[in-house]
Amino acid sequence: MSETAKIKMLLSAWLDYIYLEDLSNASVDAITPLGENIWDKGVSLVGDNFLLSKPLFQKLEKQYFCASTRQNQPETKLALAFPQIYQVSRKQRQFRPLFTIDVSSIFVGKFRSRGWDLTEYNFQPVIPNLMELLQLDEEEVEILVTKEGLKVF
Repeated sequence: MSETAKIKMLLSAWLDYIYLEDLSNASVDAITPLGENIWDKGVSLVGDNFLLSKPLFQKLEKQYFCASTRQNQPETKLALAFPQIYQVSRKQRQFRPLFTIDVSSIFVGKFRSRGWDLTEYNFQPVIPNLMELLQLDEEEVEILVTKEGLKVF
């Protein structure tokens, strides 16, 4: 393997790690100077299915995933964060999810009126929130069942 290929693999692995760290961030501000971070209207969960309204799907797809609007911008990632637990800090809601699921790939395909099966995606536990809000220790968090969908929780 060439030196360049090794560097690319290492950089890719590092970026994947940073992304997982971002997904496991302990809190998310509802609004930042860059705009809205939380979309809860037009979003629902039915069992293990993630349902997104067509207008919201189209809005997010156009705003973040359309090639013509993404010129010279870094790759966008969107994740589900649940349940909706928040604390008020600095006079705004700060969400503290227990789990996140990267759903960016749904915007590569077409809209599905029946939704997307979340058991096909990786759940990322938000360890600090699980420890604080559910009073679990780190070992208990590490052995949580995250491959069987939402019904377990």
